[in-house]
Amino acid sequence: MKQLSVLIKPAGAACNMACGYCFYHDVANHRKDFAGVMTYEVMELVIARAFACVDDEGSIHFAFQGGEPTLAGLPFFISFIKRVKEKQHKQQIRYSLQTNGLLLDEAWALFLKQHDVLTGISLDGYESLHEHMRKDAQGEKTYWRVLRAYELLQRHGVKVNILSVVHEESVAHVKALYHFFIQHKMEYVQLIPCLPDLTNKHRYLSAQGFARFYIEMFHLWHQGISKGHPLHIGLFDDLYLMCMDSLPLTCGRLGRCAFQYVIEADGTIYPCDFYALPQFACGTLATHSLTSARQCERAEQFLKQELPKQCQTCSYLNFCRGGCKRKRDIYLEETIGYCGYREFLVHVLPIVLADISYEIECK
Repeated sequence: MKQLSVLIKPAGAACNMACGYCFYHDVANHRKDFAGVMTYEVMELVIARAFACVDDEGSIHFAFQGGEPTLAGLPFFISFIKRVKEKQHKQQIRYSLQTNGLLLDEAWALFLKQHDVLTGISLDGYESLHEHMRKDAQGEKTYWRVLRAYELLQRHGVKVNILSVVHEESVAHVKALYHFFIQHKMEYVQLIPCLPDLTNKHRYLSAQGFARFYIEMFHLWHQGISKGHPLHIGLFDDLYLMCMDSLPLTCGRLGRCAFQYVIEADGTIYPCDFYALPQFACGTLATHSLTSARQCERAEQFLKQELPKQCQTCSYLNFCRGGCKRKRDIYLEETIGYCGYREFLVHVLPIVLADISYEIECK
């Protein structure tokens, strides 16, 4: 294998926040969860299994998520990178960390900068919007602590992305959210539509709300680009790439599921962060190599692409490629034949194609 990306949950589903919409808390409630931080023995297995299936001149991306991964403690991460360096030959190694930011301090900032760790900070926008869903485990507000963490990383020159979850409250305040990003010079933003729970009973974003939010945000973003505001939004960047016959950067827009090599704190291997459930477990690091986990029957079943009938006949299929099968629960309402993603594309695709055509003509 030339390239490998491993998504590691060093503290499992443990978190020092209690966000009202947390999908991973919901996932953990559907399994007998391992309570604790990844042991050093499991850490060793993660590293050994990763190097075992990558070519000597290949590349490995170690991504850390949660729950809240920093609950594993800075010494865990220091030991992890030290062990990787001992194993590394000619391989290229990249690291990323997705965090709520509450535990970040000077020591963390220096570490992240030293090892060039791309760091995602979860921040839902300006104060009242962020506090709407993102309280800590004691029910206390978190906005100013998270913003200070972001500013700390900025001062230390750490590469930082912002991850904002989009829900119905966001739909009502798109312009304010956009200007918040611009005001704070946040250049790389992922706007993630909020997933319903696994029973689909609790929905935080309607299909219509999905369309309204992303259409309005696109127009603000497009106007801002022309005024010199360099804001990168993942969905919009990917749409331009796809219209130029390039691969999008996000799994859910590839047109197929990719095996994500999600590794829980106890060493269990799952195919996807959204489906870290017992029925999708593909073995453990103690019993399976990463290659054998990817090739197991459960993995093959999970990776089968089954498009809804509405998607199969949609004239915009080439531009969304069916989307992420978990996120379809947000924007696709099959009973009424409505798709929020399609409505988004109907509104913005002519602008995207005109931009690309203009660029080609200028060359």
